[in-house]
Amino acid sequence: MKKIIFVCVGFCLHISLYAQGIVFEQDKSWKEVLALAKKQGKSIFVDAYTTWCGPCIQMDKEVFPLPEVGSFYNSKFINYKLQMDKTKKDTEAIRGRYVDAAWFEQTFQIRSYPCYLFFDSNGNLIHQSGGGNLSGEAFVTIGKEALDPANTVVNMHKLYQEGNRSATFIKNYIQKMAAANDPQVETIAQAFIDSQTNRFSADAVDIMMYLTYGSDSPYFKQLLANKEQFIAAKGKEKVDRYFSRVIDAGITARAIKTSADATSGKMITQVDEAGLYSYFLQFYRPEEARLQTDFNVAKFAKLFDPERSYRKAKELLQQDLRQKLTLSQLHQLGNMVLRDGVDKADVELVFDAVKAYKETDELQNLQLFCKLYHFKGEQARSLQYAERAMDKLEKSRPDYVRVPATEFVQKIIVVMPTPKLVTN
Repeated sequence: MKKIIFVCVGFCLHISLYAQGIVFEQDKSWKEVLALAKKQGKSIFVDAYTTWCGPCIQMDKEVFPLPEVGSFYNSKFINYKLQMDKTKKDTEAIRGRYVDAAWFEQTFQIRSYPCYLFFDSNGNLIHQSGGGNLSGEAFVTIGKEALDPANTVVNMHKLYQEGNRSATFIKNYIQKMAAANDPQVETIAQAFIDSQTNRFSADAVDIMMYLTYGSDSPYFKQLLANKEQFIAAKGKEKVDRYFSRVIDAGITARAIKTSADATSGKMITQVDEAGLYSYFLQFYRPEEARLQTDFNVAKFAKLFDPERSYRKAKELLQQDLRQKLTLSQLHQLGNMVLRDGVDKADVELVFDAVKAYKETDELQNLQLFCKLYHFKGEQARSLQYAERAMDKLEKSRPDYVRVPATEFVQKIIVVMPTPKLVTN
């Protein structure tokens, strides 16, 4: 009986261990972790983090606790957490690992966080990666790469030194180096690009696109200056999508300015229209730069000046710019103008701007027409679009709970309050 009880307890502990997230060794020194790994014959995963790192906190709260992540990492690794910065709130155990943290930072050239390091049971580095906002599946993939000698960044360093320069290898190698924040990644990338007969070959362009960190990136500027060659390598659709993504990523930093009122001294927040126009002029002709500026003035003014947002959006729709604005932009402008649907002239203005897209089977579009037909008093059509929108939601979100079409319409037409920017 005792044996059965012990077996049951052991089984329950085993289930408990793998039903939770990653179990970290947090009170041991690096030397003690190495001894434990050697004793158990396991590889080691080290989460090198800082207390101020947002992505580190996100991974710790949302990904490390996932049962599927814990199941993999607890079975394959000794898991070790190492705080890399110092704070007044540090426990005695954390302070006791300051020396280990300093050694890690210097030895492995850690420059950004979170940094994920993997070692064999003898303490030899076999893989290094990083990044936040990863899914559980993506994080498990990193761990699997560490256990596959062919996919570790350390092995790829060796293959590169031995002369492997195939395009497939180089692109994979650069991705692994970038994930590990390796300072040599751009040197390796540029050497490959320089070796190409056509500096804008599909392989070279793939690398430039991958290493583009923003509109100030040298690779982005090269691709912008050689747009025709870029299109020849990747096609217009992909090129347009790339430019749009990179340019859009830089808008927020230039859209809003805060300055002191000359009379009261109070800080005033407003859209930086001149700053936006100057930004867009880097990429577009003046007419297009003006259009993109006006759209973003309407978009960002919503945060603290809804009336200005409404007026600017209405001006744009009245200009009949359907061929120059994306469908997503038309949707946003339409919702800025519609508000609660009381002004029937505004409803007709928005309907006229988007009516050519009535059959476009895209969620935002279906929701907008559901709202438009409701405001126009055509309830049967509004309900039809509600059903189509819910069909779309069910396909994209398995957990979506369908509601009666009338209830869906009521949710769609609610005007949510716009968050206000708070300044001192």
